[in-house]
Amino acid sequence: MEIRQATTAESEALRRVARRSLEASYDFIDEAHLEEAIRSWYGDDALERTLAGTGDVVLVAEDDDVIAFSQSAVLGEAESVGEVRWLHVDPDHRDRGVGSDLLERTEEVLQGQGADRVRGVVLEGNVDGAEFYDDHGFRHVDERPVTVAGETHTELVYESGPGVGHAPEDFERRELDGETVHVYFAEGDRGSGGDFHPAYRSRDRDDLVAWFCAACGAIDNAMDPMGRLECNECGNVRKPTRWDAAYL
Repeated sequence: MEIRQATTAESEALRRVARRSLEASYDFIDEAHLEEAIRSWYGDDALERTLAGTGDVVLVAEDDDVIAFSQSAVLGEAESVGEVRWLHVDPDHRDRGVGSDLLERTEEVLQGQGADRVRGVVLEGNVDGAEFYDDHGFRHVDERPVTVAGETHTELVYESGPGVGHAPEDFERRELDGETVHVYFAEGDRGSGGDFHPAYRSRDRDDLVAWFCAACGAIDNAMDPMGRLECNECGNVRKPTRWDAAYL
């Protein structure tokens, strides 16, 4: 098995693996919503943007054909975090160490790009995904609500690396409509022109109120139900990528 950088010619293979992985791992999510997610995250245009160089790291595991892939990125300022957004393994190739090898290589690449810690997130209903992180030495460090198809689920956050569980809070206070909000720079997603970082009402991070655009400094931005985010000031766009990661 070879693990390498994905190419723009592999869109169909990535879409196939993602579809099979999602259908196997997320049977508690409505089928129609899964199909909508696949179209949004893995359509030709979305994959072309991702593979053409958005700052995301996309690695594939190949054994005659593509059987797995990971998608990740380095975020943060004071302390960089490598976030594994997706780690998909075709169900026919699970329980053979493919996911373990792919995660190990993904961690190496993220650390090579300056990540101090590596983070993965899974919905609580994805029991195997949570166990996957536990088995690979990650610590369960946080939980947060996430809405999928109108239903609220709990997202479990796992991290690995020096200082996990005792990391400094990388945030800044900003003003939004006369209210002080807390922008966390170790969380977020890449956009077309810069990162987006979440702004919470308090340091408890239990009330997300807006998204800060690092490209221009604007903060009054909102995300649509499928995860698309566009800055109202500069047009920086965060493409829909996930509600969480789907391992195994």
